[in-house]
Amino acid sequence: MIPSPLSTLVRAAVHSIVLAAAVPPIAMAAPLTAQEVMQQFNLVVLGDTTSTSDVEGRSFIGGNLQGPATFASRTLPASTYAGLTVLGNASQINVNNNGVADGGSLSNTNVNNGGGVVFGNSINTNFNGSTPSYVAGTRSGNANSGIVASPAVNPTLQGYADARNSTDFGAVMGEASAAIKALTANSTIAINGSKATFTVVPDAAGRAVFDIANDATFFATVHEFNFVLGDATSVFINSDLASGTLNANFLGSSAQAIGAKVIWNFSDATALTIDSQWGGSVLAPHAAVTTSNNIEGTLISASLTQHGEIHQQQFTGTLPVAVVPEPQTWGLMLVGIAALGGIARRRQQSGH
Repeated sequence: MIPSPLSTLVRAAVHSIVLAAAVPPIAMAAPLTAQEVMQQFNLVVLGDTTSTSDVEGRSFIGGNLQGPATFASRTLPASTYAGLTVLGNASQINVNNNGVADGGSLSNTNVNNGGGVVFGNSINTNFNGSTPSYVAGTRSGNANSGIVASPAVNPTLQGYADARNSTDFGAVMGEASAAIKALTANSTIAINGSKATFTVVPDAAGRAVFDIANDATFFATVHEFNFVLGDATSVFINSDLASGTLNANFLGSSAQAIGAKVIWNFSDATALTIDSQWGGSVLAPHAAVTTSNNIEGTLISASLTQHGEIHQQQFTGTLPVAVVPEPQTWGLMLVGIAALGGIARRRQQSGH
């Protein structure tokens, strides 16, 4: 008996499912959630970065990195990520803690602690400290703890290598920004001349949400910020600003005091310049950011020109969870089988 096209297609689909189930999954580092990113990282740039300053905490650079700059100058939170991860090339860098993972070439750099994993060349680069390093290409410079033939030789190095491509930072932080933007404001901003007072009214979970009105006018005319945070543990400030300069004075040294609790969410911004000491994390995943003063918190941006320090103040609050539907794998497979069956029946009816 000759099998019908429909039965052949169904058997082929089922056979594919069985084969897929039999293939063991590829081992890789688990991707980070947005909450984990904000807890483990001081800087995440999705594209290129030029820096002449200092990032105290852990950094991820999705493009190229050009110094002279210093990274990971403080003790870092626990993570499998290196103190500095760069997917492109990096030059004129000092890394003081937890090593480096570089997907391109590394040049004129000192890695003072934690070793390194470099998948391109390592030119005029010194690896200091007690952890060995791996360099896939050519190398010049000192390697005080030796060079290994593979990252797999050392668990720390293998962790750096596995982690570097494990998280889609753009997608994860873009979803977080959208989730924060969707929150309903429950706290108010009172403006008196050039002074704005942010008075928090937290919900039962300690969360306060502000929504800035007339964003371009607000940031152009308000130059003093006062904060009354009360018992709030998570403070989100939403802004629809497309582009502009942030240069307010945080009164009473509040920039440092609020740094770990506050996230400024510039979900629509494409260009931001930060001219004053800024209190709180800046979430601007679509923006080219330029800084000339310090940020007290984590910066997330599309690209960065950095001339001010970024101080390690990991977010201690709780991010809203972005609702992303899980793919219904088996349901989609059955729909596909049904569609194939329909094609087969139409072919039979048309005599093909």
